[in-house]
Amino acid sequence: MLNFIICDDDTTSVRAIEKALEKIIARKEVPSEITLATSEPQKVLEYVDHAKMTTEVTNVYILDIDLNYKITGLEIARRIRKVDTLAYIIFITGHLEFAMLTYKYKIKAFEYLTKPVSFDDFSKCIADLMKDYNKLSSLMESDGNVYFPIKAGQIVHNVRINDIIYVEASGPKVIFHTPTAIIESYTSLTLVYNALCGMSENFFRIHRTYVINLLHIKEINYYSFYVVLDNNAKCPIARVKRGEIRKKLNYFKPSGDGLKKGEAK
Repeated sequence: MLNFIICDDDTTSVRAIEKALEKIIARKEVPSEITLATSEPQKVLEYVDHAKMTTEVTNVYILDIDLNYKITGLEIARRIRKVDTLAYIIFITGHLEFAMLTYKYKIKAFEYLTKPVSFDDFSKCIADLMKDYNKLSSLMESDGNVYFPIKAGQIVHNVRINDIIYVEASGPKVIFHTPTAIIESYTSLTLVYNALCGMSENFFRIHRTYVINLLHIKEINYYSFYVVLDNNAKCPIARVKRGEIRKKLNYFKPSGDGLKKGEAK
């Protein structure tokens, strides 16, 4: 399902976008609804701060870049990206030169539309978005698995989420470890962790530089404070996480095999 969030400082533009979107949604290509249509950026920020990321719902933000407010559409998009890597962001602006700033801020916008936006251009943009969403959804559902998109340079690797053994931070990059590959991506570990948690309950951040998949724990040592994973990687447990991981594992009901080989020491 797609949740659409619209924000433009011009109430006439908000209503025009909303009306156009209602017509497109009525075609029922993808289950969708308009969750919020506002000229008040603060309402969007409140939505972002309280939105829950799940595999069932994907947020689509349609934002004016220049909101004539103390915060810009670019800054809202940066806030979105901190908590939701899978959201779609569409910018509608009368200043196309601002579009270049989205690369600087690493926002990963889906599309830029120049005001005044024609219905045909807007309709094509939403149709392309729905096609992309359908493709990702079918990939997740075709074999009963959930896949996590990892962007490495110009390539996006769709990795089965249960195959991610652990993720580690390394400078400006994060490194994904799977049974068959090691993939590097320029992003933040916090961003990745939030996205993974939105798709699965199997992930836990045991240290500021490590996120592990609980399904792949081979051994856990509560005395020396480390875990050994299926690929024999040994990851430290931060002091503040020691009680938390013990409690997590006590109540852990994995959507997979769980602690299949090792034992807690």
